[in-house]
Amino acid sequence: MSLQKMDQYQRNQIETASPEQILLMLYDGAIRFLRRAKGGLAENDITEMRYGINKTMAIVTEFSNTLNHEEGGKIAEDLDALYAFMIRELNDATIKPDLEKLESVEALLVDLRGTWGEAVEKNNQELREGRGVKIPAAGKNSGVQRPSIATTPAVAHGRAGMAAYGNAPKPAKSATSAYAKPTQMPESYTPLSVSR
Repeated sequence: MSLQKMDQYQRNQIETASPEQILLMLYDGAIRFLRRAKGGLAENDITEMRYGINKTMAIVTEFSNTLNHEEGGKIAEDLDALYAFMIRELNDATIKPDLEKLESVEALLVDLRGTWGEAVEKNNQELREGRGVKIPAAGKNSGVQRPSIATTPAVAHGRAGMAAYGNAPKPAKSATSAYAKPTQMPESYTPLSVSR
C-alpha cells in the first residue's frame, strides 16, 4: 500500500470513528509513544526518548483539557489530578531520564485504557440489546436522554463526546490498583476504585 493510500486510510478511520473510538485511539497512541520513549531511553537515544515523551504529554494534556468538570464532578477532578501527575512525571523524565517514571505513567495509561475499553464494549453490547446509550458525534446534541452518571468516569471527557456515555462501569479494583503506589504519587490522592 502506498504512503498516500495509507494516509487516506488513517484519515478515514479517524473521520468515521465514534467519539469513544477516538478516545481509545488516543490512549493507544499515548501508550505507543510512551513505549517509544522507553525504547529511546534503553538505547540511550535522548532525542527519541524526548520525542516519545513530548507526544505522550500532548495527548495527556488534551485529555486534561477536555475534561468536563461541570458534568464530571469528582470523577473529572480525580482524572485531572491523575493527568497532572502523569505530566509531572513525564516532565521530570524529560529533564532527568528515569525509566521508573515512564513505567509509572505507562501503567496508569494502560489501566485507564483498559477501563475505557471495557466501558465502551459494555455500552456497545447494551446498544445491541436495546439498553445502551447512543453517543452523539462530538460537538452535536442529538437530544438523547442521558442517565445520571455521577459514579462513572465516563462523563469526564466532554469534548471527546464521552459526557453522553452514561452507563460505563466503575473501574474494577484490579484495573486501578496501580494508582495507589506509582512513583511519587501524592499521598492525598485516592484511587478511583476507593469510595469516598
